[in-house]
Amino acid sequence: MQPRSLPRSAHWAVQHASVDDDGLHLSQAIRSGQAVAVSHASLHGTSSVSSTVVEGSGSEHRLLCHAQVPGLVKEGDCLRCELAGNYSAVLCVNVICLQHNVTQGSIMVACDNINSLWPFKPEYLPNPRDKNLDLMQAVWASVQQSPIDWNPVHVHGHQDRKVKDSHRRLSALNCEMDARAKLFYRHLSAVLPTLEAPQLPIHNEGWTVWSGDTKLPSPSRECLYAAIQDPITQLYWIRHKRFSFDARLAIDWDTCAAGMQALQPARRRWIAKHASSNCGVGTTLVKWKCQDIDRCPRCGVPEDTTHVLRCTAKGANEVWNESIAKLTAYLQKTHTHPRIQESLLTNLHRWRHGAFTLSNFQENEVNSATTSQSSIGWKNLLEGLLSTSWRHLQQRYYHRHNSRKSSKRWAKGLFVQLHHLAWNQWEHRNKIKHDSDRARHLRMERQLDHQNEHFCAQTHSDLPPQERLHFRLVLLAIPNKPLSFKQNWFRNVAAAKQHAARRHANAALAETNSREQSAVLHWVLTNRPS
Repeated sequence: MQPRSLPRSAHWAVQHASVDDDGLHLSQAIRSGQAVAVSHASLHGTSSVSSTVVEGSGSEHRLLCHAQVPGLVKEGDCLRCELAGNYSAVLCVNVICLQHNVTQGSIMVACDNINSLWPFKPEYLPNPRDKNLDLMQAVWASVQQSPIDWNPVHVHGHQDRKVKDSHRRLSALNCEMDARAKLFYRHLSAVLPTLEAPQLPIHNEGWTVWSGDTKLPSPSRECLYAAIQDPITQLYWIRHKRFSFDARLAIDWDTCAAGMQALQPARRRWIAKHASSNCGVGTTLVKWKCQDIDRCPRCGVPEDTTHVLRCTAKGANEVWNESIAKLTAYLQKTHTHPRIQESLLTNLHRWRHGAFTLSNFQENEVNSATTSQSSIGWKNLLEGLLSTSWRHLQQRYYHRHNSRKSSKRWAKGLFVQLHHLAWNQWEHRNKIKHDSDRARHLRMERQLDHQNEHFCAQTHSDLPPQERLHFRLVLLAIPNKPLSFKQNWFRNVAAAKQHAARRHANAALAETNSREQSAVLHWVLTNRPS
């Protein structure tokens, strides 16, 4: 079949199409409503291919088509791959209808991805928020231009393993296209230097948005925000020495985004604050002039965000070991590559104790992933910046063991577990600090009550009439008042007595405040217990 009637932007979808009679038999099947089109795709990381078949009532004079999926293919994005196969089917059928003057008829189109069949439904209209809008729009517009009716049918995939519906012929063709897509992928791997998805305009996709040489698959708010803000955010972290310019390319930003969405908003804010040192650690509190010393409340050394995670004071090791046990249980439960487990657990332990990264494991791929993570940083690992090498290595491990588990889900779970590890250290630190602060505050409140009692016992005849109003309350009533009332009462009476002493030039009364009174006054004014 020669798709001369198609524009250049459609050639990628039909350039590997073949049919032995130039589509004559299929044109007759379309007129009589006996034609079927089935497609399937094979996804490998961020590159994918699709295979499509169009048949009449039988397999004779069938059309086969293979295509490499263009555009940004995210790992696990089966929808985009299946849409490419459906797009090839529509273009091929439209060419056959044009060549053989088919003006009416129908065809059944089948796929195991139900979302990829939406453009064939009469009630569907493209929405800018649609994922992969470019291909959704292209399929929908091509269907609208078609002179025939398209009847979508969803079939369950992989029914060669287990029968799930009654579409026996369609499910058999679906399994065949699955196998052919894998063969076509192996063929391209052998003849092409790289299988990176081509960035191409797509016929009938409508207007497009490009970021440099990369086309955005959808003009949704999420895609546009990421295209505009992500480079700005990354450069901010580079300027603040969180990671290097080269290391940013090794970071698994997709896992970071998915992991952040799995956390509560308060935890997301904490990660950003902890990573930028804009949280209540000793060095920052001194910088903010909230306290005078930068010592760790657990061990007494200068405290920054790194020390919070590395502190080995009493209790901190127990919390760390308990979190590591939970992380180990997760890695085992998700059938993590044994060498990945060894690398992560060993190097987290070594980083915490200030030792160099260990990267001499039994597999070179694991050593490479370990080196990649070292370039990003092990503290950054606890703050959500994983190397993409971990996910890719884990996916290959799943494939080797014929597992259908997703490395994306695995990496998202790992992100959450690592976050809990860091958060638990922060919580333990806060418990030590604020429990100690609470004890000091209680001690200062007792001293406040003592000072208030002392003021009440003294004579107040030397005070002006307006200041004597403070003593309308009996002594027993003051300790039962709220803390803020008692603090204000103490501050006002102390100031009034000092003013009266200065006014009467009474040296005995104007003497310096006692140590306890000075400490209480400092606490009332600053809320910092001495």
